[in-house]
Amino acid sequence: MLCMPADRATASPPSDAGPALHAAGSRPCSADGFADESPAPGPTGRLTRRDWLLGQLGLAFGSAGMAAPALAQSATPGPDDARWVAAWAVAERDYRQQMVAPGWPTRPPRVFNDQTVRLRVQVALGGRQWRVRLSNRWALEPLLIDQATLGLSTGGAALSPRSIVPLRFDGQAGLTLAPGATRWSDPVRFTARAGQSLALSYHLARPFALAAGYPITREGGAGWVMPGDQCAQAQPREAQALDWAPALSALDVQAARDTRLLVAFGDSLTDGGGAGDPQLGSYPLRLAARVRDLRPAVSVVNAGIGGNRLLRDGVADSALKRFERDVLRQSGVTHVLMLIGINDIGFGRMNGELSPLAPAAQLADPPQLIAGFEQLMAAARARGVQVLLGTLLPFGGAATWSEENERTRQAVNRWIRGRQDVAAVVDFDAALRDAAVPQRLRADFDSGDHLHPNAAGMAAMADAVDLGELRE
Repeated sequence: MLCMPADRATASPPSDAGPALHAAGSRPCSADGFADESPAPGPTGRLTRRDWLLGQLGLAFGSAGMAAPALAQSATPGPDDARWVAAWAVAERDYRQQMVAPGWPTRPPRVFNDQTVRLRVQVALGGRQWRVRLSNRWALEPLLIDQATLGLSTGGAALSPRSIVPLRFDGQAGLTLAPGATRWSDPVRFTARAGQSLALSYHLARPFALAAGYPITREGGAGWVMPGDQCAQAQPREAQALDWAPALSALDVQAARDTRLLVAFGDSLTDGGGAGDPQLGSYPLRLAARVRDLRPAVSVVNAGIGGNRLLRDGVADSALKRFERDVLRQSGVTHVLMLIGINDIGFGRMNGELSPLAPAAQLADPPQLIAGFEQLMAAARARGVQVLLGTLLPFGGAATWSEENERTRQAVNRWIRGRQDVAAVVDFDAALRDAAVPQRLRADFDSGDHLHPNAAGMAAMADAVDLGELRE
């Protein structure tokens, strides 16, 4: 039997005790331990009076030496007509389980001590009230931060000096985050536009072993580690580039109540790692640029994980397990676009041959994949989140392609195209396939491995989304 969360007629983030999703035939659903220690917004995601007052106090009584940023002239939603919406978010994964390369051992431990971490991200939505979510998921020890700031990036590790504002956590400059916990910062006033890059800086005064995070090289992001406390330094010294971003999991902005949030959910085809240079942008990043001038406003965040599978754990938790955390708990989520399953289909096959070492329980057929999609769709509908389903891209010529795998892909795509119970079907397959050889990507969209689209292919994927569906 498939299990799903209890019905809730709201698209706002659930409480952190929400049930996890599991594959068909697995144990009953249970809480996944994702705990938020800070007070949450009301059931509609509305900014509370306490949150608003804290934001005003933070503006008036910021740390000495930190100039408040110039405020935009445009109007900002007030407490009664605004809600928190994710302007940037990421699908976290466990650093200790990441391989350096396929077949290599997992990464060695990385420990920070009396160092400042600075992480740069590009926001899909602009505004003047912000909060940051920090995560200590999968860690074995507390995360101790004694200082944190937010600022506008001016390139590299540098910040605009006048933009740097201190962050507070329940009124305090620092926080102690227990293993497995998350925490929102208090709201701060800070002006940024959609498409700008913001940088979070925080100081780790005591030794801390890296756990929850994400790969740095994605969508214009970057990260650095610097000696000592340099949170308020616009031009940091001795900044060394990071390849893994610890602790940061989301950046929310106060937006109008009719603002939409689309979470792009999937594997490397969503994450964008196959486009050659990740800095060129995934399809969600390109889609975010397409919707920038839409009204009502639309934010697009990327919850893709390269190598991820729908039904089984492997590279990170399966999609069934992480859907609650990476989609339904994003602030203000209204829509999800699912594109996943190609790694389930290709698992265990190489050059047309099924590996004798591939466990039968790890293989997937069309009924199993369809059951997995139905479970995710039911969970989304229970939260009032509208579902867009993406057809699986062609991968003829890839090492994992076979005639049997192609039949499975076609069967799943026929089922997706026949759905009348979703907001929309995004036919990525039709947009990117070769007209003469439809089981293959178009040559001008192929990154070279016949599985991942290149930059032009990512742009074609973004163009395949009907923007009208996001206004619903």
